[in-house]
Amino acid sequence: MPDQNDMCLLAPRTGRRRAAHLGPIAAAHAAGLNENWQMVQAGDANLHAPGPARFWLFTLKALAFIGLRRGERETATQLIAQLRQLDPADHLGFGVVEALLQRSV
Repeated sequence: MPDQNDMCLLAPRTGRRRAAHLGPIAAAHAAGLNENWQMVQAGDANLHAPGPARFWLFTLKALAFIGLRRGERETATQLIAQLRQLDPADHLGFGVVEALLQRSV
């Protein structure tokens, strides 16, 4: 029998979509960040050290990719812009998602 952590893999698409959006909120709470990703500033936490804040940054990258796959270009563009502000040196590799976004025109 799957546990609760596996349920998002087995859920219908709407359940998976909800799970994808709950991940960054849970990570934000763990990192002490605003749950609205658009309100987070570079100085709010150490986003480059291993831990909840860095994981939260990875969830934004994942949401950008998910938005791109769904054809939600505006959402993906906004997420990439936030990633660029928070990680200007692109340590996370969001540039890969950004390149896919640019080629998907």
